[in-house]
Amino acid sequence: MSSSSSKETLAPATETYELWAKLGFSVCGLAACMTLYLALRPGGERPVQIYGLWFVPGLLAALLLAISLVWGATHLPLLQRGRLKGWIALSACLWWSVFPFPYPSSHEGHASPVTFQLPFSEEWSVIFAGNRYRENPLVLRPETRFGVGLQRTEAGEVLAPCAATVRAIDAVPGFEERLVMVLDVAPEEALVLRGIEREGLAVEVGDSLGAGTHLGRTDRLDLYLHDPSSEGIPMRFSSYLEDGRRVEKGELRLGTIVSAQADNSSVSEH
Repeated sequence: MSSSSSKETLAPATETYELWAKLGFSVCGLAACMTLYLALRPGGERPVQIYGLWFVPGLLAALLLAISLVWGATHLPLLQRGRLKGWIALSACLWWSVFPFPYPSSHEGHASPVTFQLPFSEEWSVIFAGNRYRENPLVLRPETRFGVGLQRTEAGEVLAPCAATVRAIDAVPGFEERLVMVLDVAPEEALVLRGIEREGLAVEVGDSLGAGTHLGRTDRLDLYLHDPSSEGIPMRFSSYLEDGRRVEKGELRLGTIVSAQADNSSVSEH
């Protein structure tokens, strides 16, 4: 071939993005913005609402993923660079939106100034506690973010853990014989005791309670504290026994046996 022959120049393949892929990138951006907003822990009603809508990007990503597969099957070739990037973005968004991460409360690291006693005197097992969702499903709801779950083999007495006023008493949805009791324990702080048996209820709405007042009985109790925006607040308990050791002040720990009984055991704090 002569050197003077014209040489054909091949233009580089352009990377195109179909409409579903562009929408997918936008959905990923939405998920990123929601994540950043919650990570800032601004507090108030808005982050609680955003956390409640966390499933929306995942739902949109799943819908776009289904649409993209149908579109790709009817517009061959199926595998194209722009499509692969769109599928990766949608898959990542879908995974992130279903990942169960604890609600990022603005109160984290700032326990309530209220001094709480254990709401019982007998021994109870701590079945939910801590910050890991696998050990404490309560962390996945804003108002129960720092809650604990307690259980015993037979019904025991439930006591007021501090001075309080009874704000509300309602049935647990789906369990009419179990009650949710809300106590006002401080300005902007409400303590919830979930699971008290209806039979034997000892207080009424509006009652003023002293620490240790008998409330009722139960064998299963969830206990959590939140503010008016339904953001969870950490609780610390004082002067209790944990697996036979005296704790002056601390948070309840998963898998331990706790009671408010006094003895002469060694003192520990955590």
